[in-house]
Amino acid sequence: MSDRNLAMLARRMLAEILAGQEPGPVDWDDAPAGLFLTLRDASGRVRASIGTSRAEATGAELLRRIARAAVGDDPRFPPLQAGELESLSVTLWELVDPRSVRGPEELRPDDAVRVERGRLSGVFLPENYVGETWDAAVFLRQACRRAGLEAEAWGDPETRLTAFRARRHDA
Repeated sequence: MSDRNLAMLARRMLAEILAGQEPGPVDWDDAPAGLFLTLRDASGRVRASIGTSRAEATGAELLRRIARAAVGDDPRFPPLQAGELESLSVTLWELVDPRSVRGPEELRPDDAVRVERGRLSGVFLPENYVGETWDAAVFLRQACRRAGLEAEAWGDPETRLTAFRARRHDA
């Protein structure tokens, strides 16, 4: 599927769900390592952002799940209303090629990273990075904080780091 088709597919599914319909069939049998869907309003504020970094289903099934969740299951935001969708931008992050990493020297600017230690975990997408120029060590510290850990937790042998190539699709 092309970049444009994935983002438009996400938008179509959201519209169908908001209209009270079951999303139509999708021909996407590959299983990405994960998917994240972010919806933003016209001013750039996040309206919903939800996803998974676990290869637990086909791309079509993962997209259905996160589209449903984006409509009403993101606890940080009120449920979406049908009239909102047209004014929202849709970004779909497709996570592929997972690999274990040990530190910042193994990260690239287009990577997403999952940080896990004990019961705490979090995924940090390239769009979450805050800084004027990309710095792998800063990226990893921010990812640790996102996971609810101290910034230097990546150096703890109990912390697991998984990097993914993150493909961004916009509509």
